[in-house]
Amino acid sequence: MSEHKLEAGKRLIRGLIELGATLGYHVEKEFPVEQTRHRTPPAVDVAWFTEKGQVVPLFIFEVESRATNAMTNNPLKVFAQETRRFEKPLFFFQVIGSHADESSRVGNLERQYGTYNYRIYVIGENKGNELIKDVLGQHRRIRNGIDYVGLYSVLSTEWRENVDIYQALRDAFDVGLSPALRLPAYVQLALSDSRMVRELRMALPIEADERWPSIDSLPSYLGESWGVPILCAMMVAWADTEAEAKRWNEELMRWQDSSAYLPMITASFGLSWDYDQFLIGVAAPLVALCCALASEKAAFLESLCDVLSEILSRLHGSWYALHTACWLAHISARFELEKHFVAARNSINELGGIEESILYCPPSIISTEIAEDEAFPTVSKSLCPELEEFRTRALRMINPVHPERVALNALASDSYLYEWAEDLVGALWNNCKYG
Repeated sequence: MSEHKLEAGKRLIRGLIELGATLGYHVEKEFPVEQTRHRTPPAVDVAWFTEKGQVVPLFIFEVESRATNAMTNNPLKVFAQETRRFEKPLFFFQVIGSHADESSRVGNLERQYGTYNYRIYVIGENKGNELIKDVLGQHRRIRNGIDYVGLYSVLSTEWRENVDIYQALRDAFDVGLSPALRLPAYVQLALSDSRMVRELRMALPIEADERWPSIDSLPSYLGESWGVPILCAMMVAWADTEAEAKRWNEELMRWQDSSAYLPMITASFGLSWDYDQFLIGVAAPLVALCCALASEKAAFLESLCDVLSEILSRLHGSWYALHTACWLAHISARFELEKHFVAARNSINELGGIEESILYCPPSIISTEIAEDEAFPTVSKSLCPELEEFRTRALRMINPVHPERVALNALASDSYLYEWAEDLVGALWNNCKYG
């Protein structure tokens, strides 16, 4: 085939080359489909192979910038040959950039070759998504894996004018491509594309109905181990109706009580070293994040604060209690839970108080492997004030941060847990007005 000169055709070829590479195929441009000694052999625009070195392509793509008489010759190059000379591909895609009022030619081609593994797509008629969906369906016959972030990236370049990226991602999931990898990909993409937040919201009910099969695929410790309450709290925040908020509050508490032996978050020290470290250094900020997300719609608030108060009771007299006490003070002051604030305040003051800057921005995480003065320097200790004064100072000192972004970072990044304190207190006090 002669070299494409129009930009529409060149763009489609570049897009098919990038898409094939993203899906894991070896891709060749201008691949010859017939051997001849005396002239340049006929070639197809793009061919995808399982691996380099194969002579028979799995998929063939012929690209036309617009519908013309010449396009009728392209399927002949493949289908008119004897199979012993050239084995037929798994599928032949003929792609046209614009229709140009040549519907009769398009219809004739479909009638002529429609009984083969062949289909024609007129991108100018908004059939870009049909092409991508069919490509993904054929790909599923060969492999069951896909990189959702990679697919999003490639469709955002040469395909962006012709394809609804979000529909293409849904199509990839619907044909059964890497279902467990969709959730971590959507979380990552939502950090840079606000429309992916909507897609994440649409995906989570399926996850919940299937008992969260993709949680283990989240890349962070918080995501893999504690992603369910975070995601449920996000859904509470996004709920448009009381019934929807109720459903996700109940889903969070169902997870909390899902074990036949103990709640998922419970003040039961001694179960394992890892769980002790979680209770000492992670449980309180995790609850703070869930409360920050669900805000006034958090029906689980009192229940999880009860757990933090019990942790404080079990840590009574130990400096490890300061971490939980500080975070509980913020949660209970933010939502005006007098009983829990008193428990947190008493715990802090019984240990001699704490530096004011740390009180209003507690450590991101602590563990039994660090020294007390590393987590809580003793340069200038202050007692924790009463609830109303604490609220006043917090609102004056803390810069608000959107809770959704904190949650997405916590689910996507393993290192964020060690540096999220300022963001987390900002998320907790976000949209809070004194009085």
